[in-house]
Amino acid sequence: QSYFSGSKDFEKVETIRYLLNGKRQCLYLPKRNLSGLPQEVWWVFGGNGSVARHWRGAVEAVPEDREVAFVLFDYPGNGQNQGSPSPQTISDSIAAAIPEVASALDLSEEDLLARSRALGHSLGAAVALDFANRYGSDQVIAISPFTTMAEMARRTVGPWGGWILTHRYDNVTSIDEILASERDVEITIFHGEDDRLIPVEM
Repeated sequence: QSYFSGSKDFEKVETIRYLLNGKRQCLYLPKRNLSGLPQEVWWVFGGNGSVARHWRGAVEAVPEDREVAFVLFDYPGNGQNQGSPSPQTISDSIAAAIPEVASALDLSEEDLLARSRALGHSLGAAVALDFANRYGSDQVIAISPFTTMAEMARRTVGPWGGWILTHRYDNVTSIDEILASERDVEITIFHGEDDRLIPVEM
């Protein structure tokens, strides 16, 4: 309960608990007054150092008459989650979460994935694009994405940065693979021109 700023905040979300390789994981479904099943389910992935609760205010601003559900996702090792984050553990955690989210929303896994869209910021943009590529989402919003993590490392620590990476996200390849699938996918990218961490040219 202490994860959110007060008991009233805590009451506004449903906490979904599950295990990943025996380690506790949690994600959060903001409670919304839906008249029926959600027509869209948005998976929200934060940036490095961000946690799910940072997104609650943003999703609460979505009008209640929108038949939309949100999955606020924390990576392994973030928030209340055990373990450590990597592309593999994040991917495995999403896979483990899918049946739990489907059950909570009274959907089959197939229906859940058909209604799922992805939104991510910074590192989360890479997770969102990978999610869309892996699960066939038809809409992705990427906020402040990078081209590849190797390029980010080179920009941050110099020419050798790309060689020391153990976790490699490649948004260029993810987008290329989504486009090659010939599915009707809408990818929207937002990026601030004054972003000093991830330059807009990326």
